[in-house]
Amino acid sequence: MSLRAFAEAVLLADDTLAGRRLDIDIAGADLRGARGAFEPSAFISGRRDRSNVENTAQERLQRGLSNSFDSRVTDFKAGLASRTETGGDVEFAYRIDRYRNNLQPQSLYGREFRSVVGVSVTQPLLRGAGRAFNRAPINIAEYEERLAEEIFRLSVQQRLAHAVGSYIQFQEATERVELLRSSLEVADQLVRTAQRMAALGARPGSVIIEAVVFRDTRRQQLEQARQDMVEARASMRSLLLATEGRLRDGAAPAAVQIRNVPRIGDRALTVPDVESMRNTAFERRSESRIAALRVARDSIRISAAENQMLPQLDITARYDLDGLSDSAQSSVGRAARGPNRVWGVGIELRVPLQGNQRARADHDAARLRRDQSELALVAARQRIANEVESTREAAEGAVRQLESQRALVMSQRELLRSADVQAEGGRMSGIELQRRRLELLQAEEQLLSRKAAAYRARFAIAFTSGRLAEELERD
Repeated sequence: MSLRAFAEAVLLADDTLAGRRLDIDIAGADLRGARGAFEPSAFISGRRDRSNVENTAQERLQRGLSNSFDSRVTDFKAGLASRTETGGDVEFAYRIDRYRNNLQPQSLYGREFRSVVGVSVTQPLLRGAGRAFNRAPINIAEYEERLAEEIFRLSVQQRLAHAVGSYIQFQEATERVELLRSSLEVADQLVRTAQRMAALGARPGSVIIEAVVFRDTRRQQLEQARQDMVEARASMRSLLLATEGRLRDGAAPAAVQIRNVPRIGDRALTVPDVESMRNTAFERRSESRIAALRVARDSIRISAAENQMLPQLDITARYDLDGLSDSAQSSVGRAARGPNRVWGVGIELRVPLQGNQRARADHDAARLRRDQSELALVAARQRIANEVESTREAAEGAVRQLESQRALVMSQRELLRSADVQAEGGRMSGIELQRRRLELLQAEEQLLSRKAAAYRARFAIAFTSGRLAEELERD
């Protein structure tokens, strides 16, 4: 199982990330809903009114000395309505009314129709006016969707960092077990050689004691390394089985068995300069991007709150074509051809009498939220800058220690080759040769620790720079 395959399996096993994906879907649904604010709508309505009232003396004179007025009015209305991005409400409508009353001549009884075709507009001039205010819910929803995506990306980066740490820990523990097993074999040979030479009187008995102590120490170290390997494997399995529904007792399913883990890579680590690393981290780290998105979102809310502090000043306008006839069809024709027109223009002003307290409170709250977001942005950038400095210093130290230890191992190998030649020529005892081998194995064990530290530093640089996923792709 490669590191990349393990990381992908961890991401698939994490239900927390599935919840974060749902947050993105929820934000997308909210955005679609916000965009529907300017969706046009069709409407149709019908109404029937009946009245039978007595006429006053003046109404009797106006209505042919009739004592009462019996009226039935049926009207239907259909049209289209929409809100514009400037905040205006526009309505295109057609209305037809049918009149029946006791004043109509018998020849027209129930056959008077009035058709009205027109348009009406209500446009705010101060509060609620302007494209910026009316698109504010859409813009805020867009930022909320981007925030959900960045929070998901941050969760992925953090989960990947845990996966990388557990994987490298298991790699190091596995290789350490192999080195200590080899070292223990050499220590056993050293004990047997010391016992043989002590029996021949070539070496004192203290040599046996030293060899036994060293062997027992290596055996204890091997047991500890095996325990570390078991714990590292358990940590990896816990990441693969992180989902509550997949937790179980006993052996892990075959799909998540930890097998064929490669050795720690020995690729050279290049430490970038601090300026480029810091700029990349500011640009790509989710913490910085989340804080910047919140500042931008809260700035939109401030602008919208400032608009609501203005007085309400609306202008209204309507223009209708009117036609009256004894049939519905001819009334429409008269409305289109006749001289009957109805138009009107109005203006309305509303001013709160106590200083618009609610709007001012909303504005103050919006400004405080933006101040809070700006402080969070500064803190996030400072934290990232500190992480860049510390990570880079640690990486440079890991590179130096790795190169120094690698040179030491090369020297130890040269010494061992020389010792082999001397032992073959009888110029070095078996005890000294085995000690040289043990010294080389100890140096290789230290080299393993340095390689693991450099390997961790490589991914630490990628995580600090916001490029961990890309680094895993190249691994």
